[in-house]
Amino acid sequence: MTGRPPHTAQSLPDPTIRMSEGWHCLHVYYQVEPAALAQLDRQGRSQGQEQVMAALDPAGPNAPERLQVSVVSGHRADLGVMMLDPDPLKIDAVHQAVRSS
Repeated sequence: MTGRPPHTAQSLPDPTIRMSEGWHCLHVYYQVEPAALAQLDRQGRSQGQEQVMAALDPAGPNAPERLQVSVVSGHRADLGVMMLDPDPLKIDAVHQAVRSS
């Protein structure tokens, strides 16, 4: 027997990254490396701050539908972000923008 049975081939939707129900969700925690931060000059720190703020701007042009940012106290993380959106690529774009800052 080869291929799918005829009844399943017709009932499957076209491939897509968009879910038919619900949203994609990502909880991510970031830790600032003090040694790397200490090596930056004032301008480098300022640029980094601007990049992080732009990436996490809930009113930004590429912001996910839901975006929650929190400061984390403790030694495991410094910043927590929770994102929800029907498009997982939007969520990943924010994550990559924060990482690259």
